[in-house]
Amino acid sequence: MNEKTKNILKVIGIWYVITFVLSLNWGYLMYSGSNDLKTLKTNLGIWAYAILNPILLPLIICLVFLPAIITLFFLFKKIKNINYRILLIAILIPFNNLIYFIFENPNSELPILSMAIGGYSLLIILPLIFILTFC
Repeated sequence: MNEKTKNILKVIGIWYVITFVLSLNWGYLMYSGSNDLKTLKTNLGIWAYAILNPILLPLIICLVFLPAIITLFFLFKKIKNINYRILLIAILIPFNNLIYFIFENPNSELPILSMAIGGYSLLIILPLIFILTFC
C-alpha cells in the first residue's frame, strides 16, 4: 500500500473509533437510571447503534446535503477563485437548511428536523470546512 492509502485508512479508523465511543456513551446516557438498561435487548440495541452509527452517519449526511453538494459541484467547475469557493460553501450549506425549513410542514409548531439539520450544519460542518480549508 502506498502512503496515501495508509493515511486514508488511518482517518477512517480514527473516525470509526471516535464515533463508536461517542455513540456508545450516548446510548448508555439515554438509558441511565432506567430499568430498561438491565435487559439484554436494550444493551444489544445500544451496541448495535454504536456499531452501525459510524457507517450510516456519513451516508445520511450526504443524503441531507445532496442539493448543496450538487450545486457546489456545478459551480466549482465555473468558479476557480478559492475565495469565491469558500464564500459559496458558507452560503449554500445554510441555504440548504433554509430550503428544508420552508418545505417542512408549514403548520408544524416546532420544525425539529430542519432545526437539527441547521444546528449540525452551522456548528459542525461549516467549522470543519473552515479548518480543512486552511490545512
